[in-house]
Amino acid sequence: MRGEPARRPAFVEGVRRLLGTLRERLLHNLALKLGALLLATVFWIFVRTDETVVSQRTLRAPLNVEGLTGAQTVTGVPERVEVRLSGSPRRVAALSPEGVDAVLDLRGITGEFEQTVRVFPPQGIGFVNVNPSEILGTVERLAKTRVPVRAVMLGAGPDDTLTQVRVSPDEVVVSGAETLVERTTQALVPVDLSAPAEQGTAYAADAQGNPVAGVGLKTRTIGLELTQRPVLATRRVPLVLGPVDFSGAEVVAALTQSVLTVVGPSEVLGRLERVTATLPETPALRPGQYTLDVTLALPKGVSALSAPQLELSVRARRPDAGD
Repeated sequence: MRGEPARRPAFVEGVRRLLGTLRERLLHNLALKLGALLLATVFWIFVRTDETVVSQRTLRAPLNVEGLTGAQTVTGVPERVEVRLSGSPRRVAALSPEGVDAVLDLRGITGEFEQTVRVFPPQGIGFVNVNPSEILGTVERLAKTRVPVRAVMLGAGPDDTLTQVRVSPDEVVVSGAETLVERTTQALVPVDLSAPAEQGTAYAADAQGNPVAGVGLKTRTIGLELTQRPVLATRRVPLVLGPVDFSGAEVVAALTQSVLTVVGPSEVLGRLERVTATLPETPALRPGQYTLDVTLALPKGVSALSAPQLELSVRARRPDAGD
């Protein structure tokens, strides 16, 4: 028992050294350790918050129509619906519209219908609602027919120019719901005259030229061949007779008309002051009455709307009194 007092100071000294070592290690790089602890605490709080807080988001998801046969089509159905979903902010923010499965099941349905849209959200995401939740539409038979292709002129071409367009092909096959195909009487392809192109895109249209939505064209790209011609105008101008030599005879000559109506490009007609009529050759005429065709001196691209003639009255020239 006498040895115990000597052992106690040694034990106490060992404990003190251990505590000193722990304290030294604890205080070593204290700021760095406190920063790491703070960062871990913030991260833990973020994770706990992210998992417990619920966020909502509305997406325009594509509407998938199922259950139609190959001879059926549907009208009145929107391409997308608004789907409201809920979940953790991180997962909701990562959602894409294509990742949401919105389904309209038309299996076994014909004619008009009113069906509920079913939504299948991704795993871990809750469904709130969909708008519209009920779809009104019609299941119809597919039909197709052949319609003519016509060009629709847009804008303005060069002044005093008439533009004609040839389309290729001149007929296309249209297909779709039977009621829509029955309304379709033509396929129209716009042509911008201010910037002519070699091709255009056609669309289905009714007899009044209104587009018919929901009708497909087997061929939408149409070849265009443009032909431009001057726009013709008319004008009345004086008609005069050119020099004619009737040697050896007394001649009274007069044109059947003094004013000539001509047709041609307005720019050319604006510079035309008169038209001269001449005989192709000077005939040797005996006394009498004659009606001769004349040649008109017309500018290129200008034509006359009538054929004037030259009327002649020929008499033998009297001998001079002194002969």
